[in-house]
This record gives sequence, C-alpha cells and structure tokens, in this order.
Amino acid sequence: MKPAELRSMSIDELRGQLADEQRGLYNLRFRKSVGEDITATEMKNLRREIARISTLITEKENEAKPESKAADESNEDQG
Repeated sequence: MKPAELRSMSIDELRGQLADEQRGLYNLRFRKSVGEDITATEMKNLRREIARISTLITEKENEAKPESKAADESNEDQG
C-alpha cells in the first residue's frame, strides 16, 4: 500500500491494516516452515510494511497526545 494511502487512514483503520499484515507475515513464516518456496524479498517487504504502519500509528497517537497534555497542564495550574 502506498504511504499516501496509509496517511489518509484513521488510527483504527491503520491498526486493522497492521493486524492483517502481521497475519500475513505469520502465514508466510508458516508456509516457509512447511517447506514452500518463500523468497526473502516477500518477507522483507512485509516486515517493512508492518514497520511503516507502526510508525504511522505512533505518529498519529503522538499528534493527539500534546492536545490532551496541554489541557492537563492548564488544569494543574488552576489547582
């Protein structure tokens, strides 16, 4: 999936996509252990996609945190 498509997704959609990719990696590993011919490139690309999605989830979560953190700090100043 292209990075632009991933960036347009919500956190929940990204988490679903991440679960799908992790399931795919599990299946590739299983198929490899059974003896099927799996190329290293397939696994490498899947691991990179998982890392890309995980990074985007972290970025989006961090974008949301400063807003709530600023509200917490202003409440502490009042109390």
